Amino acid sequence: MSRIGGWLRSTPPLPEHERIAVERAVDRVDPLLRLVPSYQKQLAPAVQRALAHGDALVAALPGPVDVRAQAFGSDPLIHAFFATPGNITETLGRSQEVRDFLAAPSHQLAESFYGLLGARRREKNVMGMAMCGDMVQADAPQKLLYFADHTLRAISADLDETRRRLKLAGFDSLADGFAARRNEAHDRSAPAAQVLAELCQWLMTAEDHLRLEPVSVTVDLLGVEATGPGPGLHQISFPELIGQDRRRWTLVLVRLSRDEALAAIQRQQQAIRYLII
Repeated sequence: MSRIGGWLRSTPPLPEHERIAVERAVDRVDPLLRLVPSYQKQLAPAVQRALAHGDALVAALPGPVDVRAQAFGSDPLIHAFFATPGNITETLGRSQEVRDFLAAPSHQLAESFYGLLGARRREKNVMGMAMCGDMVQADAPQKLLYFADHTLRAISADLDETRRRLKLAGFDSLADGFAARRNEAHDRSAPAAQVLAELCQWLMTAEDHLRLEPVSVTVDLLGVEATGPGPGLHQISFPELIGQDRRRWTLVLVRLSRDEALAAIQRQQQAIRYLII
């Protein structure tokens, strides 16, 4: 009788945030997965694991770091991220997310706001001046560190809201990575139950498909890499996000100034107007 009673009892519903995450994953992979009986129940443990992984990734992000022109000379990380203070202005001025945020009536009183700064780490072999003992060596081989493709995402007046949006974006990235792998394999005829099982396995091993790797580099103020400590050298540390395509994104949480962002947008608009004229 106890066993029969267990069969008759209905399965408790998923918590709302888990149910929403399940449906987001199904929408991004294949809506036909809803034809599988109890698909929500089957996906729930894997979704819980993927969401927990996203929480850990966002918690590991450094910052928020103040990104403004005056920090260029005082913060070694900002100095390394941007070649000049003008690059900070350019990044703010051309960001559509920053524009949209500042244009919203509900954000008119926000003196500062938050977001995720992403960039691609680059290294270039150059020739320059270097000390060799007590002698200055000309045309010494050097490695120059710099960053490119700066982008700002998850802009919000509240840091917790930025983190929440990043967690959601990480979960979506996992689902999109699975869908992309299916498309590359050109396997669209597999039974829905099999695809669901594969998706569960994919989300259960989320750390294999989306992870952060810590990076530490010692550089001088010109971005030249050094092998050890010394005068004028700084060690900068940052995480790099590695996804399914294996490309690396350097990430850091940032705090931005409303006044500086507005000035950057105005400067960008003036530059575009000049080009048109």
